[in-house]
Amino acid sequence: MSNIYSNITNDGKLEKWIIKLTISKGDQPLPKSYDIGTDALTISYCLWDESTYNEKLSILPKIYDIPSLIKNSISFPCHGTLLCSVSENPIVRMMEITKEEFNKSYCLIIWADPIGSTAFLDDNDKRWKGVLKKNKVSLFKKDDEGDGYINHIIELNLKMAQGVISYFIDLVEEFSTGSFDELRLIHDEIMKGNMDALGKLGVMGPSLGDNDTCIMAGAIDIYEYGNRLKTGRKEDLYDFNYYNEQRKIAFKSDDGCLNEHQDYNNPDHTTAFSPTSSMQVKWGQSNISIYDFKTPIKQLYAEMIRIGNDGRIYSNEGFSNINWGIIGRQLEFEKGKANFYAALDPRSNNDLHDEKATNIGYEMAEKAALDKNFPVKLDRKSLFSLTLKALRENDLFTCLGAEMYKEKQRIEQDKKMTNAQAEHYYSY
Repeated sequence: MSNIYSNITNDGKLEKWIIKLTISKGDQPLPKSYDIGTDALTISYCLWDESTYNEKLSILPKIYDIPSLIKNSISFPCHGTLLCSVSENPIVRMMEITKEEFNKSYCLIIWADPIGSTAFLDDNDKRWKGVLKKNKVSLFKKDDEGDGYINHIIELNLKMAQGVISYFIDLVEEFSTGSFDELRLIHDEIMKGNMDALGKLGVMGPSLGDNDTCIMAGAIDIYEYGNRLKTGRKEDLYDFNYYNEQRKIAFKSDDGCLNEHQDYNNPDHTTAFSPTSSMQVKWGQSNISIYDFKTPIKQLYAEMIRIGNDGRIYSNEGFSNINWGIIGRQLEFEKGKANFYAALDPRSNNDLHDEKATNIGYEMAEKAALDKNFPVKLDRKSLFSLTLKALRENDLFTCLGAEMYKEKQRIEQDKKMTNAQAEHYYSY
């Protein structure tokens, strides 16, 4: 008997239209059941025809472009769900669809719940996505015909991994808790009253692109020195000697920024600078910019991130700001002090969303602490739920929210300038 999901052909075969997903582990860790509270996942999908796709998603989001962000900040209707569990072994799931859905299908959109739990590998840019979009579904269509049946199949092989929040917590565990020796040493020096230990933190904190060559680092150091003279502040917030030593580690060289073993018989290198001085440090090669978490997150997950089907596109920058607040609590700063030090970075905009995220991170470390003797280990499950809650409740963590805030600030600044000019004009 025929129904909307099947048909009996003229030659008596049972004809069906099917979505078939083979879900397997990728080269990143699987979703962590401890973080999300379960090992059961619900895989949902949305199947759009080309006209609907063009109406909804034909304009790609751009991180600083408000109209494109508004256009793409949407949630997707659920057309069906598949249940699966977190497993090291491949899982095959199938869902019957109608003939019309199959024939008109152009874009298949896939996500998982609990929200924030899972990411799928996008073969186009090799990054992990909380919402995966597969265009031109016709490329994945095939027929399977046998004795008494014919199946028309949309077949996809999906790689599954943990979501960006769990990866962020991996980074926090490795670099922002008491298990990271360098952080503990900085903490202990500060507790002894040696505030110059913050100079190491100044090397570890800036964005990598502002700190990856000797020239860039030197510029930060000169700025910081001038700021110290101007304000009368005593502590050195950027330790260039430490930067120099970390470059030696990064490039496995005896020379950091300066050539300490000059070979004047070598016509290709007779300057005082190291052969590696202009080479760009990569994230993770040493402690240089190790707290710039947005860089590894961008490499694996993207700059604009969906964590699931909540209609929001998050910025990778927020994770670095949250972590900076965690660092502040681990070093036993007063709340807000970590943001004060971050604002001294010459390239820091010190926007409201930066300050708010830093304060949220500080509070999260207090709530997730497993001990009272900082720096401490933090409970993963608490960190996951607190991070998820912060992201979803605060629009400033989204690309759209941050840009709308900046636009509002620009308008207010222009208004103040206009009023000041008018007041000056009418004063004559």
